[in-house]
Amino acid sequence: LFYFNKIVSLCKTERRTLIFISTPLNKAFPIDCHNEDKFLRTISKSYPKSIFLDFRKMPLSDSCFLNMDHLNYKGAKIFTKELKKIWPTISK
Repeated sequence: LFYFNKIVSLCKTERRTLIFISTPLNKAFPIDCHNEDKFLRTISKSYPKSIFLDFRKMPLSDSCFLNMDHLNYKGAKIFTKELKKIWPTISK
């Protein structure tokens, strides 16, 4: 939380929107959500104007992953293309 608070402070000082992004995970990767509520409460409390973009369940084939939780070049290109589609709507 030390560095999280430093980032929040910097964003407030610079009047920037803090955007959290969860990247796609392989469908076989177990998504551990038992701390998700705590995480969302923490970011909401610390920086209510922050945005959380959750792409963990973005449907990508196995050929898009380097391993279970990292995209390879092909997957990164697809993910970036999707992110670019929504970016103009969240960066205002």
